[in-house]
Amino acid sequence: DKCRPNKCNFECGLICPVNRQKKECVRIIDIEDTTVKKKIASIVEDACIGCGLCAKPVGGCPFGAVSIVNVPTELSNDIINRYGRNGFRLYRMPVLKQGKVLGFIGQNGIGKTTIVQILTGKIKPNFEDFDNTYSTDSIINKFKGSEMHKYMTKLYNNELKISVKPQHVESLISFVKSKGFDYTVKEYLNLRSLNKSRLDKIIEDLELSSILESKIIFLSGGELQRLLCAITLASDADVYIFDEPTNYLDVRQRLNIAKLIRELIDNDKYIAVIEHDLSILDFISDYICILYGVPGAYGIVSHPLSTSNGINIYFDGYIPGENMRFRQSEYSITLNTSENTDIVYDTSKIQYNGGKIVYPNYELHIESGNIPREGSINIIMG
Repeated sequence: DKCRPNKCNFECGLICPVNRQKKECVRIIDIEDTTVKKKIASIVEDACIGCGLCAKPVGGCPFGAVSIVNVPTELSNDIINRYGRNGFRLYRMPVLKQGKVLGFIGQNGIGKTTIVQILTGKIKPNFEDFDNTYSTDSIINKFKGSEMHKYMTKLYNNELKISVKPQHVESLISFVKSKGFDYTVKEYLNLRSLNKSRLDKIIEDLELSSILESKIIFLSGGELQRLLCAITLASDADVYIFDEPTNYLDVRQRLNIAKLIRELIDNDKYIAVIEHDLSILDFISDYICILYGVPGAYGIVSHPLSTSNGINIYFDGYIPGENMRFRQSEYSITLNTSENTDIVYDTSKIQYNGGKIVYPNYELHIESGNIPREGSINIIMG
């Protein structure tokens, strides 16, 4: 989207050492973009030497559209999906096991959403083969001999009912507004095909009773999170996928969500959780897969690891079993044990008035007070 050949001087091609040797590495090609044709720079990867000159802000692409990344060559046979030529690559798929909870750990932008879309059938993997459209049978055969063969067979034979808790909770408000609906939480829950006996317990455990009469469009982030988790938990499904289920929640609520997810475990159920809170991930997961790579460029899924070992490996930045270092240095927490403290002076300068904010079924009362303008960290607790 950033590449604009009509607004530049083809800097990426002019600075390329391979192009300057009269060979073709960076070229301008025509692509179809929805209903119109446009031109875009394309890199011939077999010819690229990885110098990175075209990606530099000075002398290279003026729009920052180029990212040169050296992907480990030993993974060349493990590519699952690629978003167009020179687009994001996903290597390997996680292994889902019935009766176990799989945890994902990794930074944003390296393929977690793509994995969810493949696991739910919203995206059919192309295996970086843009010239062929794979049939469902061909996709299943690609996984033959792997632990995911059974899952993919069931998926493409429509034998799996899948329930997903989406990552972005505000999407529910956008959906309700786009349809012109004005549902309360109770009305929306009644419209969904949910296990009513299980739902009553979930409503109690997630403390949703107090907001049942509230309009969905007025819910906070934490309330939306608990509502969407409740819908997923109360669904009768074969596969449960929770994408960041504890965002916006306090510690107690996070533990409640984690316990309810563990209660879903059944010999016939597949459960996967994407979570950034490592303590919650440690509590929920039976095993984990680490996702690493370069955001926006490529993502690699590690082989399954035990939960405790996998979290330690993630901190270390090195996977011994694969001889793969995915981070230059380990994460470490250095405690400052110095007893020397500076005198804190009262520098209160910002005054604010009290007041009241009213929503349907909710009121926020604010007392007047002040906030130090300089040298302070202010924490909102509740």
